[in-house]
Amino acid sequence: MAFPFTFWILLAVSLVLCALGFIKFVYFLSVGFGAAIAGQSIALAVTAYLNGSRDICYLAFCALIAAYGIRLALFLVLREHGDKNYRESQSTQSSKPITVLVRIFVWISLGILYVLQMTPMLYRGAEKAPSDIFLYIGIALSACGLIIQIIADAQKSASKRANPDLPVMTGIYRISRFPGYFGDILVWTGVFVSGIPVYSGWQWVISTIGYVLALSIIIGNVKRLERRQNKTYRSLAAYKEYASGTPILLPLIPVYHLVKKS
Repeated sequence: MAFPFTFWILLAVSLVLCALGFIKFVYFLSVGFGAAIAGQSIALAVTAYLNGSRDICYLAFCALIAAYGIRLALFLVLREHGDKNYRESQSTQSSKPITVLVRIFVWISLGILYVLQMTPMLYRGAEKAPSDIFLYIGIALSACGLIIQIIADAQKSASKRANPDLPVMTGIYRISRFPGYFGDILVWTGVFVSGIPVYSGWQWVISTIGYVLALSIIIGNVKRLERRQNKTYRSLAAYKEYASGTPILLPLIPVYHLVKKS
């Protein structure tokens, strides 16, 4: 079944938590995203448990993805309220009035997208599939992604406290210029891989759409940030050398730019 009953539970959870975007538009893609993913993960764990599933690995995976969402939401909120430089950079960006209809369209669209990203775990739970190698690989990939994000955020925070006007070019940022987004790729690749044994028919299509759209958003964010960095640090020779020799996203993959140099 492409849309089991649990799908509609997840959609309701996603829409409720994604509605944080009505407080501030950017929250649809930031805090609301983290909250929606965490809420869905908890809903999946509770639903699986109530349906009689006692698969420790599956429940642990739900907890892992919930931790990913909670960490992201908390990090973004704390950065907004505790990082003066970040607040100033946000205030300088132009903000055109956004109509209610646009907000509603974005809310519903992203609420659905966040459910599509979770469908691999949804289908596995609905099928009560036992633990297997695909689940183990999925957990390993997602755990690695979360750890990389935690390290990247800690190193960036420390670097910005010491040199707020300079880009981060040390530590884990020596193997990827955007390690946090590389961590995102690992997390969602792990989620997608975990559902491979249970996909059938349209489930393949739905889960693949969710995965591809998630990757598209990640790549779009990296492009946006690369443009901003190219503009901010265009006169910094050290940055130019760093950007020309450090993979922009995937470590060891010699792709250094996603946007044309200006």
